[in-house]
Amino acid sequence: MFTPLSDDSMESLFIELFKAIPELTNKVMPKGFANSELIHVFHPTAEQQYREYCEMEVRFETLFKKKGKRAPLKTFEEFILTIEDSKVDELYETVSIYGDCLWDIFSNNHTVYNENLESYDIGSFRGSGRFLAGIIDKINLVPDRSFDYMDFYMGSFIAETRANLIPVYEFIFRKLKAKKIDWEYSFPRIGLVSFNNDNDDKTEMKDYNPATSVQKELDRAKKNNEIKKIQQQFDDAYNEEFEQARYSKPAQVVAAYYSVYGHWPNGHPLAE
Repeated sequence: MFTPLSDDSMESLFIELFKAIPELTNKVMPKGFANSELIHVFHPTAEQQYREYCEMEVRFETLFKKKGKRAPLKTFEEFILTIEDSKVDELYETVSIYGDCLWDIFSNNHTVYNENLESYDIGSFRGSGRFLAGIIDKINLVPDRSFDYMDFYMGSFIAETRANLIPVYEFIFRKLKAKKIDWEYSFPRIGLVSFNNDNDDKTEMKDYNPATSVQKELDRAKKNNEIKKIQQQFDDAYNEEFEQARYSKPAQVVAAYYSVYGHWPNGHPLAE
């Protein structure tokens, strides 16, 4: 359905988007980065840090099944004694947050495309992170820093729990809409990939053994049935989550799209 655009075309768009950061700062952070909510992405409040600490401890307990074998959670008063202030690097942090938001829109299996149905395909999770880092370094946006794909891997996965990113998403979507560029949403889905190779089980006639051959077929059928069963569980979970999303609060990036374009993005449950 979509035809990928050339690297030069994509690079041109992203250079323009990144060079718009001063405009972003003026519109989204009129009182300065340090006085905006976005500062909490890299400098979360004590309350935010304590909440994350508690959630992480519970996850580790569940993952490693060590309930009752570890020290009790610190109280908030005990926890804040371990917190250290971190230095604010306004330019680096602003660019990082902006890059995360771009990753959320252009990566994560979503599709950004123009009126000719040409897509801005910047790659997979790692590939898109590497692309964004490359653009930033190419235009020397942060002179004393060098970026790599890990700076944007998984986008705003943590950032969105610490600050409202909707104004940043809206800024990006307005830039895209002005160029008649649209966005198609991809609802998260898990799939299984089988690496079975039929050639692996080919046997020379001189080595053929009927009993062994039958057993291999039974093993293969059993494995395929197990894969189908697990995939069906994934599909059932996907369908349930897709249906629930019709009645749930949309993600910040989706809410921002609606604010700018006036309708829900194609591919999202709310658009149906």
